[in-house]
Amino acid sequence: MLIPVLAVVIVVAVWWLTRMSELFYISVRDGKTLVVRGRVPVSMLQEFKEAVATPRVKRGSIRAFRTESGGQLVCTGDIGDGREQRMRNTFMLYPASPGSPGCSTARTTAETGHRPVRQNAAIPRSAARSFLAQRGVGRGFKGRGLPTAS
Repeated sequence: MLIPVLAVVIVVAVWWLTRMSELFYISVRDGKTLVVRGRVPVSMLQEFKEAVATPRVKRGSIRAFRTESGGQLVCTGDIGDGREQRMRNTFMLYPASPGSPGCSTARTTAETGHRPVRQNAAIPRSAARSFLAQRGVGRGFKGRGLPTAS
């Protein structure tokens, strides 16, 4: 009775420890990528998409793990050695923690409820209004000696 319980505890502990060091998990189906877990820099995800798109990869997974020396990328499924090396080269250009501040990341489907969307730096609305107001756009041409739209 004690041995099966101990075996289950060990399996769960090993599973939990491997998930703790996992940076991200990307699923590949028919040449399309889907971020399942973790955060991936948008530019890295774009490179991965290009690598699996042509010729199309039927099924596969891309996982990144944090290691003492930085990070490790593991590809499984129909991803060939050449593509895996291309993705490893791309992965090595980024820091081991893609979720670091200042790093634009694609969010997982669990976080957003839909497919990841590219995140662009947005201009604050007040700054945009101020910029447009200085140029007389959007609210007539007051103060410019030109007729206003009435």
